[in-house]
Amino acid sequence: MGRGRIVKELHMKGTMGLFAAATLAGLAGIGAYAEAGVAGSRETAQESKVEYKTWSCFNCGEMGRAWKRFFVEEFRRGKPLPEGYDKVDLALLRQRPRFYQDRKVQFPIYFAGKGSFYQPYFSPFSADTHVNFCGWSYGAQLWTKADRADVFPFLYMERKNTELAAELDRIPKYAPLMVYGRIVQVSGGQPWIAVDEFRRIKEAVHSDLALRQVELGIKRIEKENDHALAAQAFEAAIEEGLPPMSEAKIQGYLGKSYVHLRRYAEARKALESALSRDPDNPELLLLLARTYIRLDKPDLARDVAEAALRLQPSNPYVRADLGLAIALCGEPREGLKECSAALRLNPKLPEALFNRAKIYRMMKRYEEAIEDLIQAVLLRPNDMEFHLELGDIELVEMKRPDKALDEYENVITVAKDRPEGYTRKASVLWTHKKEAKTAIEMLKQAVKVDETYLPAQ
Repeated sequence: MGRGRIVKELHMKGTMGLFAAATLAGLAGIGAYAEAGVAGSRETAQESKVEYKTWSCFNCGEMGRAWKRFFVEEFRRGKPLPEGYDKVDLALLRQRPRFYQDRKVQFPIYFAGKGSFYQPYFSPFSADTHVNFCGWSYGAQLWTKADRADVFPFLYMERKNTELAAELDRIPKYAPLMVYGRIVQVSGGQPWIAVDEFRRIKEAVHSDLALRQVELGIKRIEKENDHALAAQAFEAAIEEGLPPMSEAKIQGYLGKSYVHLRRYAEARKALESALSRDPDNPELLLLLARTYIRLDKPDLARDVAEAALRLQPSNPYVRADLGLAIALCGEPREGLKECSAALRLNPKLPEALFNRAKIYRMMKRYEEAIEDLIQAVLLRPNDMEFHLELGDIELVEMKRPDKALDEYENVITVAKDRPEGYTRKASVLWTHKKEAKTAIEMLKQAVKVDETYLPAQ
């Protein structure tokens, strides 16, 4: 696969299918959809109108894709879109209400329910003339208490619009809506919005069960560092069903937990899914690059790390991982330059020292590798990987089993629940110390902590 192709594919998975559907037809005029099946120059012109009409919100990540989904669905229903509304999001309206005052605005929300917030002497809305309803910003992380509490209550629709007023009673909580309205007043720093119309956005809806599962997963990590139970909770939330923006976020959480659990094949699937909807997320790109390295796919790791570097050229973590990927692609000298660049940005970055040590080992510069690993251990003494690599170099490259044994003991000390230290120690005891009985006990302990670990078996 050519360099950069994997990143392009991640973009295409999340956007091109919907865009292709949208451009099967265009707008017959501003604000109205044409009928499908037109051809030739007329079709080209109409497609251009679709793109022109929506281009201002195409560059907003998953928010932009939400607009696309909405436009496509409305086309399929044959419903013309209201004209003359500025496309914004609720968060921006709340930040700059006076800028948008008296302007027609279009914005998506998650429906929270009907309300009873009226101030008849201070606003043009009363219970007799208007229905009040509430919502959250589209894309709000509703599994967090802060976002759940940040509900927006100042949405008002005239009761004489009986059809839409009745529909409010049928809309489930958390349903995504596209709202059309006008900011008629700013009071207390908040916009009061007269709603002209709203329409459902056809996508999955949050459920209380899914939100509880996500919240549980996050708590498992924050309070207990239990990624196994966290992964189960995130999996249950995704299976229950989530809107695209939320699913992308939870797939990212799930991918991180899988990486922590060393379930790299599953991590790859989750991270690629998250990036298909959030392709410019440097944190996820970096994590996916590391996952590809673990899966012995350095070409893909290099592609993704380069994409992350374009987003954050001064990020030393990205440069460190890009360096290792380049080296694994057969260019250790170039990889060494990237790791050294990372250390110039942050001289005390353990990941950069570790990756540079691995490259030094490829180049048979073992003393320099050991020196970098010792520095990494001093900066982060409880990292199992650093001790393992140092022990392996001492045993395999330097032929110093006693020093290797010390490092494998350190692995057991800092990671009692991992099998690698026990198996490495057993190997030294069996091969170099001729202590078969103790070696067998080490192997039994390795199986005890992880019965699926093949070297121990």
